[in-house]
Amino acid sequence: MTTLTDGQKVSFEVEPDRMGKGPKAVNLSAV
Repeated sequence: MTTLTDGQKVSFEVEPDRMGKGPKAVNLSAV
């Protein structure tokens, strides 16, 4: 992923963490 600029938005999906630490963000992309 490239550097984000101030105010830039990102999209992502949330899936459960296999280690049991709560949800994690995956498939991050700048929009």
